[in-house]
Amino acid sequence: MVLLVNPGSFAVGVNEATVVPPVGLLYIAAFLNNNGFRADVYDAGRGADSPDNVLRIIKDKRPEIVGLRVYYYNIAWSRLLVEGIRKIDARIKVGVGGHVASYSPQKIVESVGADFAVSGEGELPMLAVARNICENKKFYEGVPGIFAKTADNQYYSGMENARIKNLDDLPMPDYGLVGGLELYSSRNKFSPSAPIFTTRGCAFRCSFCSRHVFKSLVTFRSPGNVIAEINALKDRYSIRQVDILDDNFTVNRAYAEKILDMIIDENINLAFDLKCGVRIESLDEAFLIKMRKAGFHKIAFGIESADENVLSICNKQLNLDKLRRMALFAKKIGFTTFGFFIIGLPGETRNSVYESVRLAKEIGLDIANFCMATPYPGTELYDYVRANGTFLFDPEGNYDFGFYGSRVFYALPGMDEKEILYRFNYAYRKFYTIPKVIKYCSKMRSLAEFKWFVNAGISVVRGKLRLNRRAKI
Repeated sequence: MVLLVNPGSFAVGVNEATVVPPVGLLYIAAFLNNNGFRADVYDAGRGADSPDNVLRIIKDKRPEIVGLRVYYYNIAWSRLLVEGIRKIDARIKVGVGGHVASYSPQKIVESVGADFAVSGEGELPMLAVARNICENKKFYEGVPGIFAKTADNQYYSGMENARIKNLDDLPMPDYGLVGGLELYSSRNKFSPSAPIFTTRGCAFRCSFCSRHVFKSLVTFRSPGNVIAEINALKDRYSIRQVDILDDNFTVNRAYAEKILDMIIDENINLAFDLKCGVRIESLDEAFLIKMRKAGFHKIAFGIESADENVLSICNKQLNLDKLRRMALFAKKIGFTTFGFFIIGLPGETRNSVYESVRLAKEIGLDIANFCMATPYPGTELYDYVRANGTFLFDPEGNYDFGFYGSRVFYALPGMDEKEILYRFNYAYRKFYTIPKVIKYCSKMRSLAEFKWFVNAGISVVRGKLRLNRRAKI
């Protein structure tokens, strides 16, 4: 048996308002189950769970393989879990996957105490490991993308893990493995909602983004396959909303438009929410109108900054004039609009932040998400900070804070911790005025949406209070 675990975390400031199922693990589980193995998923990241609870499940199920989805903020939690697994049965093989494993497999194997790490997509490597164990072979033998610790404490590195080109070959995730969809929460206009991916990967090269799992290759499901999953989710879970989690749903306009046409032609009659920030290159008024006709009600724009110099330094290709036009038109035809901004990017000044807040107000964003720039190892931003600034914590160790922790990750010339905190606090204070909050709340049409807004606000406030105790501004 294979048990796939989404670990919990000890981090402060993790977004408690938006908790979505571990779709990647569910894909791997479905793939294993479809190929004759027994796989289950346990989501410890859904609430205030502990390694001890997972260990009790492992004692009961006695899996041969435990797979963990590891991020920088749950390394410490995962390490405690692995230590407990060793005490239960040292023969259990423990593997880790995700961006950290894809960037630095040896370090994460050593940090967590795992037997192996998988670089890239997990379906094919995990199936190969399961087959090897079933056939009494060395578990790592011939496995693509694997980095493994051998019995004599040496290391084995497998061949490159090739991307899965035809995503239609993958079975659809089974949300019954994590107890269904109603246990999760997000900003829902209608409940219950279900997450889907129509693509994998991003073709762009923003300096702050980690691309180690999918590199720069985008792969696509067929539109018919996407519609089949949506209909299956309607039938099984009676969903009323679909949350599209693609890095960029609009990366290929012809592809996205085909999905929209099928939603309209088949009268799917669901609400659709774009959770991640879309690129605007493929957008125009006609495309946005078609999105609304298909049932899309929320769109998020990845903006990062209103300063052209900052955008240039971080390789963010964004036409601010077109952004203004598209955001204002989306608002005009009834979209709820979100904008993502990053505070502390190289080249930023106080005026950059002032302009970003002014832009957010000018285009009438309902929600503006201001987060701290995070120098993930392996990104161009990490290299920039290492060459020009100072890390304020170990960037390759466990993070004890999340995106809402109001933690400053690094200092650059002209931007020390106190200055970056000032800019972060300024952005939230100036955008979220009392009239703004009242206006947004008055437009809510569901209890789930209100609860999301309150919990998201609490996450931000907690992080700000925690850091403001350290840095008096």
